[in-house]
Amino acid sequence: VVGYRRHDNNTSNNIGLLHDERMKILNIYKENKYYDAALIEFYYTKSRELVSESKTDSLKFLLISVYNNPRSLIRYDTMKTVIKIFLPNKILMAKHKGK
Repeated sequence: VVGYRRHDNNTSNNIGLLHDERMKILNIYKENKYYDAALIEFYYTKSRELVSESKTDSLKFLLISVYNNPRSLIRYDTMKTVIKIFLPNKILMAKHKGK
């Protein structure tokens, strides 16, 4: 099994930067007929990625996504995100560390 090396200055650790850059790319396609669907997916992804940073923001973006696309409720990742939002961080961190 190969492990992925992570360090503090990985781009993937800078969630804010990732979201800003995704939004810049999305805004290029504002006139595209799929823009609204892509924006909803952006909020959905943002919700999942923010769950360990800010449960309040994660819930906010999940609700925006579900409000605009109720079918998001039946996605597997939605259930995982909801559980993570409502589980205490102590439990999440213990599971993440393999305890």
